[in-house]
Amino acid sequence: MKEPIIIVEGHTDKIILSWFLPKDVRDRVEFGVANGSTSALSLARSILSANVRPVVLVTDSDTTDDRLIAERREMIEYSLREASSGCRYKLVLAIPTIEVLLVQDERMLGSLTDGYTVQPFEFAYARQNPKQYLQQRFRCGADYTSCLSRIVVNLPADVVFQGESVGIVKEIIEFIRSIPAHEGKPNNGSHAVVDQVPG
Repeated sequence: MKEPIIIVEGHTDKIILSWFLPKDVRDRVEFGVANGSTSALSLARSILSANVRPVVLVTDSDTTDDRLIAERREMIEYSLREASSGCRYKLVLAIPTIEVLLVQDERMLGSLTDGYTVQPFEFAYARQNPKQYLQQRFRCGADYTSCLSRIVVNLPADVVFQGESVGIVKEIIEFIRSIPAHEGKPNNGSHAVVDQVPG
């Protein structure tokens, strides 16, 4: 069986996760880059039905409402379970979006903005709407992926290390490390990407 694959909704998700995952995990996985949440779920189901490798599906909840989050989790879990042919999988919900990893606390926001003092109301908004906050704060414009790349490279090493203990990152790390290492040729840090071709 092949090494695990982490399926994400888009290239920005891959950029963020790659910065927070430790090297031993990055070296063991490939990324499946989809074109949105529906495409990501479809890709995850296809791989699970083929029963060739463990799957981690990382997708946004797109809400902070507990009831809606629970409903979305239940729906996706059912879909993955239905498609699985006994292959291991893990659903990881980013609440509300994957960008929440970049706004964990005021110190992290400060590190992204050269020591800018983040006000409490601003931090509260950033936690509720992380993607919108980053787009507005850094004036990302149309090329959000390139803008995000410039943002994450400014993260200090200690902040990145701290991020490994955050919920969704920790879930991924624990799942990947719980899977016996593949006996075949390792990834050697190649971080291969499987792109989902839009249907």
